[in-house]
Amino acid sequence: HRNVVFNLTRMPQVNEHTFHLVPEGVAFFMASTLNSEVEGSAGITDGQGRPVVTFMDIGREVFGNLRDVAIFSLPSLSEGPYGEPMPDMAVAMSVNDAARSKAIWELMLGIAKGASGSGDTSPGRQKVGGVRVDRYDVQGVSVYLYAAGDRIVISPSIRAIEAAVGAAKGSSVAGDPAFASLVAKASND
Repeated sequence: HRNVVFNLTRMPQVNEHTFHLVPEGVAFFMASTLNSEVEGSAGITDGQGRPVVTFMDIGREVFGNLRDVAIFSLPSLSEGPYGEPMPDMAVAMSVNDAARSKAIWELMLGIAKGASGSGDTSPGRQKVGGVRVDRYDVQGVSVYLYAAGDRIVISPSIRAIEAAVGAAKGSSVAGDPAFASLVAKASND
């Protein structure tokens, strides 16, 4: 068969690996597995060995590279621009080709930052939970990009990024007693 709709309904099942993307103590989360784990493809690189990406790589990212995607929110609210409340939410993803995925997200967030008036597309950097996180300031909102191993997390909330760093270090919903019955139902089969 060559039916895209049928193929979209045959996505791999959520397994325990997906739950390790979600931090312990979340108020809610949604998770899905999009693609199977495969070897990353060798793409075009520049003279320094960094992946060269374009907007055409976005389709490949979604339909071939993203393995697991989880959206989560922490129980409290942070303060956003102009004193307005902002939920502590994030999107956490595991990918097959981490270097290429990070390059795609850096491209998109850099363009958004540059288009917001600064003209500068390079990220600010800061340490969160002992690891380096990139910060893109877009229209008064900081958007954080955390990448470690096959994991990429994007959020406008530094608190959500801190929780994601904790999940990468083992404090995930997979060990949270509140979600134990749900995690027990998932298997690699």
